[in-house]
Amino acid sequence: MSHGALALLMCLGPSIGLAQTTGYGRLHGKVVSGVDSSPLASAIVRISSTGTTKYMTLTDSTGTFAVDTIRQGVYLLTVRAFMYREFKDTLHLAGDSVRNLRIALSTHCGYDSVSALREIARHRPLIVENGGIAPTLLTSVDSAFEHRYGARYVILGDDASIPSACLESHNRVVFRFLDARFGNDWRRSLRKTIRSG
Repeated sequence: MSHGALALLMCLGPSIGLAQTTGYGRLHGKVVSGVDSSPLASAIVRISSTGTTKYMTLTDSTGTFAVDTIRQGVYLLTVRAFMYREFKDTLHLAGDSVRNLRIALSTHCGYDSVSALREIARHRPLIVENGGIAPTLLTSVDSAFEHRYGARYVILGDDASIPSACLESHNRVVFRFLDARFGNDWRRSLRKTIRSG
């Protein structure tokens, strides 16, 4: 072995094969709706061990979260979002590792594209929106819209709220049906609060 190579090994010696882990790993991820893969903001991400919360964070507006200093070990990962079912899974995290997760939360829609098609087949398409504290009463303008276009409004109160992804899926089908039947003219009579779709 040449003197140069030996000198290089002596310089590198302490770092070759003797590297120590920090004992901490990182967890990054994205939480999305299982209905349409839209990001879920303000979902609670909790990492616990032996029944005690060790780390907790919220997702941002893009559904993204990050916890950058998690001591290596085995944890219970729990994710919760309003109107969605809780997600739980075991998390194995090694020191100096980065885990990237994509978590889709499920929910019971009640209203979705299937329900929209069912109501259309009954000749009573239904337009649904989440309301306020209590279901909103329909106005005479709403009644005239229902009579003219054969579509009904349902405005839910808080206790019957459904994830917006579900309602958008339902209303998108109904909107396409009404577009095909009446062109775009019907949209001018539609409630201003639900003109998307």
